[in-house]
Amino acid sequence: MFTVQCARRWFDEGDTNHLVNLGKYVSAMLAAGAKVAYEKDESLASLALLVAVSSTATVYQLYWDFVKDWGLLQPNSKNPWLRNDVILKRKYMYYLSMVRSSSAHRRARADKFVKRAQMVSVQTFQLQCRLQNKLVVRSLSLSD
Repeated sequence: MFTVQCARRWFDEGDTNHLVNLGKYVSAMLAAGAKVAYEKDESLASLALLVAVSSTATVYQLYWDFVKDWGLLQPNSKNPWLRNDVILKRKYMYYLSMVRSSSAHRRARADKFVKRAQMVSVQTFQLQCRLQNKLVVRSLSLSD
């Protein structure tokens, strides 16, 4: 649904930010597709693809959340690390709300990030183990 909304807004308004936002949702779909492919195949190549796609999607989505949605990490802003256009006079309220957000939406995003980070860590570990096993087998076969 969000994918279609981003595409429609990009088409209607011509603002490329909507197209870049569309990429966030597409990256999630690609990561899910890579996971399905790995579960079917379980080859080293599909595991490497899964790690690469999941890592890229995670970084892409974090960038969008922090920089575009939350307005964080703006080094040239007149409000340190926030957007230029803030409504509240007390800027510490923004930092406080980022750290201690009580909304279920933010908590769900944080939970999703933690789960995705765990998944990528496990996948990376699996990839390293499989690569090490292949190297050991090859080195043993060369020594014969």
